[in-house]
Amino acid sequence: DGVANDGSIYSGGGQVQVPAYKRVVNDLTQTIGRQVNIMCDSVIMPGHDLMTQSVQYGSEPTRNQVTGHQFEGNIVATFYSDKYLRERQFFELWQKSAVEIAGLVKSRQVSAFEVTQAALDRLKAVNGKLNSVVIETPEDAQRSAELVDQAIDRGEDPGELAGVPVTVKVNIDQAGYANTNGLKLQENLIADQDSPVVTNFRKAGAIIVGRTNTPAFSLRWFTRNQLHGHTINPHNSRITPGGSSGGAASATAAGIGAIGHGTDIGGSVRYPAYACGLQGLRPTQGRF
Repeated sequence: DGVANDGSIYSGGGQVQVPAYKRVVNDLTQTIGRQVNIMCDSVIMPGHDLMTQSVQYGSEPTRNQVTGHQFEGNIVATFYSDKYLRERQFFELWQKSAVEIAGLVKSRQVSAFEVTQAALDRLKAVNGKLNSVVIETPEDAQRSAELVDQAIDRGEDPGELAGVPVTVKVNIDQAGYANTNGLKLQENLIADQDSPVVTNFRKAGAIIVGRTNTPAFSLRWFTRNQLHGHTINPHNSRITPGGSSGGAASATAAGIGAIGHGTDIGGSVRYPAYACGLQGLRPTQGRF
């Protein structure tokens, strides 16, 4: 589960100091032989445009966690497995999966309001650089979280996605907000009711924290428009987040919500998911 100073693998964790960022990646990939996730607590590593505190390498599904800090030109890193960290709850709420969050909320280990606030704080911390969420909905999110917590207090089933923060694409209706579809022409096209997707999110107990960017008409392989601007890939600003659900993929990859809603006819969910290192699902029509 860890890497010792001599490069050997053992259970628990370890530290290693190396002179260059690329050597961390190369040495760990060769030594561990599986995917490595590097978490740097906002430290900008040499030669990499790091915005999300999380960069993935390799192709295998099992990965180690690396927390690192820059020190006199070198990198001192401690390595732990996902299982080790999750068992000790070292992950912050915005880093947890939808399944984990729903379980914690239903069991009252955390409140939906706490999870929502963590997601909103994460949005505030990184969205200025990414521009993935173009319409923020903090007040509605907090009210929705309070309703979930109240349902749990009454002993009611809060839904399968209880307290899970999500984002929705700016090309579907959400009551009280503009359905712009990336167009200046629709800047003031305010929806008077929720789309079925939004309604079903709410029924499941999900918390909508914001609306994500899309190219004009949701019809491009990148995510940029004259109304909302350009969305950045959180892993590397020189690489597209994809389109047309690039805002959703960028937000989810950066920890702004555990699930990002998108739309897909010819790859508009699947391609951004690939570009941002996520799993993308194009469901059967009518499924949601």
